[in-house]
Amino acid sequence: MTPSTVLERLRSRLASPWSLVLLAALLVAGIVAVLLGSYHGAASTMTRILTEKGASLIRSFEAGARTGMRHSAGLRLQILLEEMADQPDIRFIAVVSPEGEVLAHSDMTRVGTRLFNPDELQRLDAGTEPRWTLLPGDGGDDFVVFRLFDPVRRRAMFIPEGGRMAPPPPDDARLEHPDDQRPRSRAERFARWRERQEGLSPFPGSLPLPEDGRGDTGRREHGGHGMHGGFDASCMRSPQGPPPVILVGLDMQPFAEARAQDRNHALLMLALAGGVAVAGVLSLVWSRREQAARRRLMASQAFAAKVVSSLPDGLVAFDREGRIDECNAAGADLLGVGASSALGQGASWLPAPLDAMAAYLLGGGVLAPTEVECRRADGTSVPLGVRGARIVDDEGRAVGVILLLRDLSEVRHLEAEVRRREKLAAVGNLAAGVAHEIRNPLSSIKGYATYFGTRFPEGSDDREAARVMVQEVDRLNRVISDLIGLSRPSDIRPRPTRVADIVDHALRLVRPDAEARKVAVRFEAAPDVPEALVDPDRFAQALLNVCLNGMEAMGDGGELMVTAYRHGDGRVAVSVRDTGPGISPENLSRVFDPYFTTKGQGTGLGLAIVHKIIEAHGGEVGFRSEPGHGTECTFILPAVHAGATPDIRADAAGAGQPRAATSAGILAGTSDQDTDKGE
Repeated sequence: MTPSTVLERLRSRLASPWSLVLLAALLVAGIVAVLLGSYHGAASTMTRILTEKGASLIRSFEAGARTGMRHSAGLRLQILLEEMADQPDIRFIAVVSPEGEVLAHSDMTRVGTRLFNPDELQRLDAGTEPRWTLLPGDGGDDFVVFRLFDPVRRRAMFIPEGGRMAPPPPDDARLEHPDDQRPRSRAERFARWRERQEGLSPFPGSLPLPEDGRGDTGRREHGGHGMHGGFDASCMRSPQGPPPVILVGLDMQPFAEARAQDRNHALLMLALAGGVAVAGVLSLVWSRREQAARRRLMASQAFAAKVVSSLPDGLVAFDREGRIDECNAAGADLLGVGASSALGQGASWLPAPLDAMAAYLLGGGVLAPTEVECRRADGTSVPLGVRGARIVDDEGRAVGVILLLRDLSEVRHLEAEVRRREKLAAVGNLAAGVAHEIRNPLSSIKGYATYFGTRFPEGSDDREAARVMVQEVDRLNRVISDLIGLSRPSDIRPRPTRVADIVDHALRLVRPDAEARKVAVRFEAAPDVPEALVDPDRFAQALLNVCLNGMEAMGDGGELMVTAYRHGDGRVAVSVRDTGPGISPENLSRVFDPYFTTKGQGTGLGLAIVHKIIEAHGGEVGFRSEPGHGTECTFILPAVHAGATPDIRADAAGAGQPRAATSAGILAGTSDQDTDKGE
């Protein structure tokens, strides 16, 4: 399998409808996956940004709370809480106790209310790291960031007694404990550390305050939950319990709008991708159909070109400019030119009278079927049947003309054969009708001539006249016998025979006559000549007739050459060549006609009988002659190895007569002589 075949099969499979649907589905799935990944990535980015923002607000508020605990600035913390929550995208900031009670809120009216019940708060599972959840709000869900509220987490801000800095509680150091065990968590370590600091702080559960009393004053002025709802360190007074939870509610509307835009953009992109996929599938389907149509067109064009090139008749097509656009092989052979050399030529390039016919058609004329003699480029003449037609398009406009040329050589030969057979039939009918009536008187004439010849003395003129009468009666009787033999079916009994034996027998019969005429007789046989399927007696009669004709044509002297060889198609060929004067071209095609002869003494039936005998064998006979250079007669006979047998068919002359192939195309000629010998 060649690479081009593999690529063609792969292309055809990829271009199948189901493959196109699968390809489009994979394309849409890939685009959907990319869009969903982008959409979820945007949601993840939004969540991360909101979480980081909430955590930043929590850290900022814890820093403010640490400052407030040092100075008992509850009112300022409340103001800080409200100011921080006053941003457009912050819904609320709240600190709730472990029981869910609001300890501080950006909306002071909600201080002291219950935001969660203990179970809900426990399910939030707040820890030291910021987490988020969605809670229902007034305008939709709020994005709430929460964690444990631990304003004392910063290690560098611990203020022990006297306002001096103290180191932060160690994470891994072993603290004093009745059971001397390591704390299990940060909250436990922080609680134990605060127990150690209780004696240093005037307010249990809070960080140590400066001794200037401002912290206490601040509480008296504002209170833990005074009239301003201020927030102070009293929210940390349960060192053994869990710390409160701080929550920051953020508005999701801008992000929701951004997500909606992203979603709309994703849907738009998906629609565009789907449209592109559908357009791609449609274009692929259209391309496949277009390729299929192109292949069908190319196949049709190739088929039409093959039909034109395989036509047995010649075809010459002209375009609208009068130039030859197409000339098939048969047309080039009939014109005797190359097919490629004819392309692009004008009508005048054609031989007469085809040039005038083409010009007449190109001028808008209508050409009726006609027969002409056309002289080819090599100088030979060929009979042609010519038909012409105009080529029109779908709108009826002429786009060219065509000439159809048919070789009539075989037709002419068949016509001549029909005429010859008609003559033979007429001769046969004549012979059958008059032979009996003529032979009876001839027998009487011959008997009386013989009788009167015996009445005259030997050597007298009367006796010689009687002898001439008997000879002429015998000759006339032979003519009648030839006529009867020509009209009757040939009685052929073919069998495998060596042609060399038949030739030797025939040459022995003619050798005395050849020696008398001083004619040299030679015979050559190729070693690969197969046996012929012939009737030895009848073929010897035909061969003897031709050899005698050749010797009579040469007169005194010359050479008679007989050759046997294998023909090109496997049959047996026997050639007889003389060195006589040859035959003129005008007599070449008439030698097989009954009664045609160029001799003063002859009936013109000898070669007609030869032709009939060879036809009966299913063979062919032909002559080739050139005036002044002798004549060659060739017999083509069926060979045994080829399985050839005579084609026995019933014909007009009678049932069972063997019919032979025509002699057309073997040799273009005949003998220059005729004879009445051989029968």
